[in-house]
Amino acid sequence: MYDSSSDDDENLNIEVHKLEGEDNFGIWEFTTIGALRQQGLEGFIRGTETRPIGNTPEDMKKLEEFNNGKFRAWYILHQSVEPLAARKHIRGWGPLDDLDNCDPKLLWDELQRWYTDIGPIRKLDLLKELTSIDYRQFDDIEAFLNRAQKLERRLGRLGMPISDEMMKTCLYGGVLHHPSKRLESLLMVKYDEWDSKTMISQMRGHSFTIQSEANKHQREQQEANRRRNANRQSSGHRRGSRRRGRRR
Repeated sequence: MYDSSSDDDENLNIEVHKLEGEDNFGIWEFTTIGALRQQGLEGFIRGTETRPIGNTPEDMKKLEEFNNGKFRAWYILHQSVEPLAARKHIRGWGPLDDLDNCDPKLLWDELQRWYTDIGPIRKLDLLKELTSIDYRQFDDIEAFLNRAQKLERRLGRLGMPISDEMMKTCLYGGVLHHPSKRLESLLMVKYDEWDSKTMISQMRGHSFTIQSEANKHQREQQEANRRRNANRQSSGHRRGSRRRGRRR
């Protein structure tokens, strides 16, 4: 049985990202593993920590340490996935007063299963999103690249690995109409030489210039639209004046 008096608040109050849904699963997983590793608890989700056996005082002390570590690992997971796990009815997640049944490996495995066990319609939606991704859907080039990479990783974990050539093609299609001359020249000269990772790295490296050129283009478009609207209004006003003049 777990002895809660053996843990202090500092050991239990480990901060990790809250799991909110599919979109932040990757960062949640990364920070959670880091927190467990820092506390020497990663083995409890990997299945490498085994329950000690024996009845000697030393064995009983090891068993107490094992139970305490097992609970701490489960508690970190428990707090990081609430309330999503309750809504999704994830096995292994339960009330804190059921301490004897806490199982961090079960909870971890069920969360992994929830993330990867999705139907063909959802997989198709993710694939369609990647193949039709466009920089204009995002605030800047960084957000565009982040989403493309997230979709690539997500599909890979679902058993649908994206080839390098397909990833390059999706990225190229996504910025095909981008107004940045720097981006256009980079892709024209280096596309055949680059793999998708190099392409992403180069886009990130020139993101400030690319975004500055995009912002300038947007301002120019807004100014052109303003002038067109002003000309239409002026033209409409002149036509109205001529018609009124003819009536007189």
